[in-house]
Amino acid sequence: MKKILLLMVGSFLATAAMGQLNEKTGINVFREMQNGENYNDSFTKGERLDSTLFKTWDEAIPGWVNKMKDVSSYTSGSRVDITYLWDKTNIPNKWIYSTKSEKYFNVDGDMTSVIAYVWDNTTNPNTWLRTYKTENTFVNGNNTLSTRYLWNGNEWIQSSKTESTYNASGNILV
Repeated sequence: MKKILLLMVGSFLATAAMGQLNEKTGINVFREMQNGENYNDSFTKGERLDSTLFKTWDEAIPGWVNKMKDVSSYTSGSRVDITYLWDKTNIPNKWIYSTKSEKYFNVDGDMTSVIAYVWDNTTNPNTWLRTYKTENTFVNGNNTLSTRYLWNGNEWIQSSKTESTYNASGNILV
Protein backbone atom coordinates (compact mmCIF):
# COMPACT_ATOMS: atom_id res chain seq x y z
CA MET A 1 0.00 0.00 0.00
CA LYS A 2 2.86 2.33 0.85
CA LYS A 3 4.39 1.73 -2.61
CA ILE A 4 1.09 2.39 -4.37
CA LEU A 5 0.50 5.63 -2.47
CA LEU A 6 4.07 6.78 -3.12
CA LEU A 7 3.71 5.90 -6.80
CA MET A 8 0.40 7.79 -7.09
CA VAL A 9 1.75 10.88 -5.32
CA GLY A 10 4.99 10.73 -7.30
CA SER A 11 3.06 10.41 -10.55
CA PHE A 12 0.86 13.39 -9.73
CA LEU A 13 3.78 15.59 -8.65
CA ALA A 14 5.92 14.64 -11.62
CA THR A 15 3.08 15.22 -14.07
CA ALA A 16 2.19 18.59 -12.56
CA ALA A 17 5.81 19.70 -12.28
CA MET A 18 6.53 18.91 -15.90
CA GLY A 19 3.38 20.66 -17.09
CA GLN A 20 2.04 17.59 -18.82
CA LEU A 21 -1.64 17.82 -18.07
CA ASN A 22 -2.77 15.36 -20.72
CA GLU A 23 -0.33 12.49 -20.26
CA LYS A 24 0.92 10.40 -17.37
CA THR A 25 4.17 8.59 -18.01
CA GLY A 26 6.29 6.15 -16.11
CA ILE A 27 9.35 8.26 -16.91
CA ASN A 28 7.96 11.11 -14.82
CA VAL A 29 7.22 8.69 -12.00
CA PHE A 30 10.71 7.24 -12.32
CA ARG A 31 12.31 10.70 -12.08
CA GLU A 32 10.28 11.47 -8.97
CA MET A 33 10.97 8.06 -7.44
CA GLN A 34 14.74 8.39 -7.92
CA ASN A 35 14.69 10.76 -4.94
CA GLY A 36 12.76 8.26 -2.80
CA GLU A 37 14.51 7.08 0.36
CA ASN A 38 14.36 3.34 -0.41
CA TYR A 39 13.98 3.26 -4.19
CA ASN A 40 16.78 2.21 -6.54
CA ASP A 41 16.90 1.72 -10.29
CA SER A 42 17.82 -1.57 -11.95
CA PHE A 43 21.54 -0.80 -11.71
CA THR A 44 21.59 -0.65 -7.91
CA LYS A 45 20.62 -2.83 -4.99
CA GLY A 46 17.48 -2.14 -2.99
CA GLU A 47 13.76 -1.76 -3.42
CA ARG A 48 12.54 -1.51 -7.02
CA LEU A 49 9.23 -0.79 -8.70
CA ASP A 50 7.20 -3.90 -9.44
CA SER A 51 4.93 -2.17 -11.95
CA THR A 52 4.23 1.12 -13.71
CA LEU A 53 0.98 2.07 -15.39
CA PHE A 54 1.04 4.55 -18.30
CA LYS A 55 -2.15 6.51 -19.03
CA THR A 56 -3.33 9.11 -21.56
CA TRP A 57 -6.16 11.62 -21.36
CA ASP A 58 -9.24 10.77 -23.47
CA GLU A 59 -11.25 13.90 -24.29
CA ALA A 60 -14.28 11.81 -25.35
CA ILE A 61 -14.84 10.42 -21.83
CA PRO A 62 -13.26 12.78 -20.41
CA GLY A 63 -10.85 10.81 -18.27
CA TRP A 64 -7.60 8.89 -17.99
CA VAL A 65 -7.34 5.72 -20.11
CA ASN A 66 -4.82 2.92 -19.64
CA LYS A 67 -2.25 2.93 -22.44
CA MET A 68 0.44 0.44 -21.41
CA LYS A 69 2.02 -1.06 -18.33
CA ASP A 70 5.20 -2.74 -17.28
CA VAL A 71 5.53 -5.45 -14.68
CA SER A 72 8.85 -6.54 -13.18
CA SER A 73 9.81 -9.58 -11.16
CA TYR A 74 13.00 -10.14 -9.23
CA THR A 75 14.75 -13.29 -8.03
CA SER A 76 16.01 -13.60 -4.49
CA GLY A 77 19.17 -11.57 -4.15
CA SER A 78 18.11 -9.68 -7.31
CA ARG A 79 20.33 -11.76 -9.60
CA VAL A 80 17.77 -11.78 -12.43
CA ASP A 81 15.19 -9.07 -13.17
CA ILE A 82 12.52 -9.64 -15.81
CA THR A 83 10.37 -6.76 -17.02
CA TYR A 84 7.36 -7.12 -19.33
CA LEU A 85 5.82 -4.20 -21.21
CA TRP A 86 2.15 -4.72 -22.04
CA ASP A 87 0.05 -2.79 -24.58
CA LYS A 88 -3.65 -2.08 -24.08
CA THR A 89 -6.02 -3.47 -26.71
CA ASN A 90 -9.42 -2.19 -27.81
CA ILE A 91 -10.99 -5.08 -25.89
CA PRO A 92 -11.89 -3.91 -22.35
CA ASN A 93 -9.48 -5.15 -19.67
CA LYS A 94 -7.34 -6.91 -22.31
CA TRP A 95 -3.55 -6.46 -22.35
CA ILE A 96 -1.08 -8.04 -24.77
CA TYR A 97 2.66 -8.52 -24.46
CA SER A 98 4.84 -5.97 -26.23
CA THR A 99 8.44 -6.34 -25.05
CA LYS A 100 10.44 -8.18 -22.40
CA SER A 101 13.88 -7.57 -20.94
CA GLU A 102 15.95 -9.92 -18.81
CA LYS A 103 18.69 -8.35 -16.68
CA TYR A 104 21.34 -10.50 -15.03
CA PHE A 105 23.52 -9.37 -12.11
CA ASN A 106 26.71 -10.69 -10.53
CA VAL A 107 27.05 -11.21 -6.76
CA ASP A 108 28.17 -7.58 -6.34
CA GLY A 109 24.94 -6.33 -7.95
CA ASP A 110 26.57 -5.23 -11.22
CA MET A 111 24.37 -5.75 -14.31
CA THR A 112 26.39 -8.19 -16.41
CA SER A 113 23.87 -8.83 -19.18
CA VAL A 114 20.62 -7.57 -20.69
CA ILE A 115 18.61 -9.50 -23.27
CA ALA A 116 15.68 -7.80 -25.01
CA TYR A 117 12.74 -9.48 -26.74
CA VAL A 118 9.64 -8.45 -28.72
CA TRP A 119 6.37 -10.37 -28.67
CA ASP A 120 5.50 -11.99 -32.00
CA ASN A 121 1.74 -12.42 -32.20
CA THR A 122 1.88 -13.48 -35.88
CA THR A 123 3.10 -17.00 -35.08
CA ASN A 124 1.08 -19.86 -33.64
CA PRO A 125 1.79 -20.26 -30.83
CA ASN A 126 2.86 -16.67 -30.10
CA THR A 127 6.46 -16.39 -28.97
CA TRP A 128 9.20 -14.05 -27.78
CA LEU A 129 11.74 -13.02 -30.44
CA ARG A 130 15.23 -11.97 -29.41
CA THR A 131 16.24 -8.49 -30.60
CA TYR A 132 19.48 -7.51 -28.87
CA LYS A 133 21.67 -8.18 -25.88
CA THR A 134 24.37 -6.28 -24.05
CA GLU A 135 27.12 -7.96 -22.04
CA ASN A 136 29.10 -5.98 -19.46
CA THR A 137 32.42 -6.73 -17.81
CA PHE A 138 33.18 -5.16 -14.42
CA VAL A 139 36.53 -4.64 -12.69
CA ASN A 140 36.41 -3.25 -9.13
CA GLY A 141 32.77 -2.24 -9.68
CA ASN A 142 33.57 -0.28 -12.86
CA ASN A 143 32.07 -1.23 -16.22
CA THR A 144 35.22 -1.72 -18.31
CA LEU A 145 33.63 -3.36 -21.35
CA SER A 146 30.12 -3.28 -22.84
CA THR A 147 29.45 -5.31 -25.95
CA ARG A 148 26.13 -5.07 -27.81
CA TYR A 149 24.80 -7.80 -30.10
CA LEU A 150 21.87 -7.99 -32.52
CA TRP A 151 19.95 -11.20 -33.16
CA ASN A 152 19.80 -12.06 -36.88
CA GLY A 153 17.36 -14.94 -36.46
CA ASN A 154 20.05 -17.59 -36.04
CA GLU A 155 22.85 -16.11 -33.96
CA TRP A 156 24.08 -13.05 -32.07
CA ILE A 157 26.05 -10.63 -34.28
CA GLN A 158 28.28 -8.08 -32.52
CA SER A 159 27.13 -4.56 -33.37
CA SER A 160 29.19 -2.34 -31.05
CA LYS A 161 31.42 -2.25 -28.02
CA THR A 162 32.55 0.35 -25.52
CA GLU A 163 35.78 -0.02 -23.56
CA SER A 164 36.43 2.19 -20.52
CA THR A 165 39.45 2.78 -18.32
CA TYR A 166 39.20 4.05 -14.74
CA ASN A 167 41.68 5.56 -12.31
CA ALA A 168 42.21 4.26 -8.76
CA SER A 169 39.39 6.51 -7.47
CA GLY A 170 36.91 4.96 -9.92
CA ASN A 171 36.73 8.02 -12.19
CA ILE A 172 36.55 7.30 -15.90
CA LEU A 173 39.70 8.18 -17.84
CA VAL A 174 39.08 6.82 -21.36
